[in-house]
Amino acid sequence: RLAPAQFIVTTVKDVGDGSLRKAIEEANATPGPDEIGFKKSGTVKLRSDLPAITESVTISGPGAAKLKVSGAAEFQIFSIVGEDLDVAISGLTLTKGAAASGGAIYVKNPDGTVTLSNTVITKNKAIGAKVVEYNYNPGSGGGVAIAAGTVNIEKSKITGNKAGTLEHFTEYRGGRYIPRSMFWTDGQGGGISVQAGAVLNLTNTVIRGNEAATGGGIHNAGTTAAEMRSTISRNLANGAYEAAQGGGIFNANGGTISIVDSKVSGNRAASPTFFTSLGGYAIVGGGLIVKYPGIGTVIAVGTGAAASGGGLFNAADGVVSIVASRITGNKAKGGHGEMGASGDTGPDGTYDSRRGGRGGIGDV
Repeated sequence: RLAPAQFIVTTVKDVGDGSLRKAIEEANATPGPDEIGFKKSGTVKLRSDLPAITESVTISGPGAAKLKVSGAAEFQIFSIVGEDLDVAISGLTLTKGAAASGGAIYVKNPDGTVTLSNTVITKNKAIGAKVVEYNYNPGSGGGVAIAAGTVNIEKSKITGNKAGTLEHFTEYRGGRYIPRSMFWTDGQGGGISVQAGAVLNLTNTVIRGNEAATGGGIHNAGTTAAEMRSTISRNLANGAYEAAQGGGIFNANGGTISIVDSKVSGNRAASPTFFTSLGGYAIVGGGLIVKYPGIGTVIAVGTGAAASGGGLFNAADGVVSIVASRITGNKAKGGHGEMGASGDTGPDGTYDSRRGGRGGIGDV
């Protein structure tokens, strides 16, 4: 077996010899597993999407505090597209990436494995794709989108990412039309999205401060395991046109979630107050039925668009396993509604025509 070919990044410039872009191109053109290392710190600011990774490769950065790769709020950073590839990425900060799905990383790698370690993925967006004028498909996986294959994330942080729709329009002002854009967080998986058949394994990893309509932290339709002191906290399911579901985790029909020795806390599901015509009902615990000593309390409040599952929303055919973990301090809260919710989700539910009734404490 040939020794892995090595390519060294010696500049933070986006293009040219010694650039990260050039190293990926050379690794793709070299059969067999390759290695990309760095002799430079700073920020690589992209001017276009990096080439898709189509060969097995190990990318070893100097440390997340030393080297950033920025998508400049316009471009996707890494995409891994192939079959049975073995890709490892470590020691980098991936920030301000933007793509229809997977702002920082998109993985479509059937039968293959991608391992992310000691990496920070922050402030990226999945912005969706325009179908026709004024008709958009919301994005998924603000930080990471897993379409196929297995992704292992170890000792890393996924923070401040969003999934939704970047809608472009014109506004008439001062006798002229002015181009405008607005980002709606109506997508899936602010931090990470896992499609059916894909696998996500988290180890000692933090998923914090991410936002989407369903699954502020994680939207799972495949198999997801959070283990060994992983934390899913302070994420937000914030439905604009969509109901807010699963502030921490949304487990879709057919999805499987395993949470072991980890914590899901301080997540929220809340629909915006300015959508006033979508009176809805709170769902205590978002359909998650778990009776396990010491798990804690999930509170759901319904006023306006339906808000479900502050900590974890589990769809009808989803499977959830929780062992030696804590789910605590999560909330689901809807926006104001012309027709208030009846609030019959708990013993203290009340009716108010201006605001929905407050749901009671869940039976956990």
